[in-house]
Amino acid sequence: MLLSTGCHYAVAALVRIVHTAEPGRFCLVKDIVGPLDVPRDYLRKLLQQLVRAGVLASAKGRGGGFALNRLAGQITLRHIIEAIDGPDRTYRCMYGLTQCSASHPCNHLPGWAAVRRQMDDLLDRTTLADLAAVVRF
Repeated sequence: MLLSTGCHYAVAALVRIVHTAEPGRFCLVKDIVGPLDVPRDYLRKLLQQLVRAGVLASAKGRGGGFALNRLAGQITLRHIIEAIDGPDRTYRCMYGLTQCSASHPCNHLPGWAAVRRQMDDLLDRTTLADLAAVVRF
């Protein structure tokens, strides 16, 4: 499973929020974009998807913007991927075959089920706090 461009941008934006937001304050899109090479309108759309998924909170008007809806240690990489690409993203076949799914994993690659389990474990245990600790923008 490769991450989509939207997921890469969303992770980068969330890490940026962790690094720049003061506790209890909202970040403006212009502050999130900062050093990221992300089109502002596209980022705004991704941030709204994260709001709908409950990852972010948003507020309009003076003092508004975007803020984490939970602690960074409670937001997993799976939450982010599923918010942007949908819940089936992590179960798509690496070859693009439509018959592969969570209940019918790809059998075209020996050992793929074991790799899938490891990947699922990684997505469930890697948090935004973990990512923010090693990534800087």
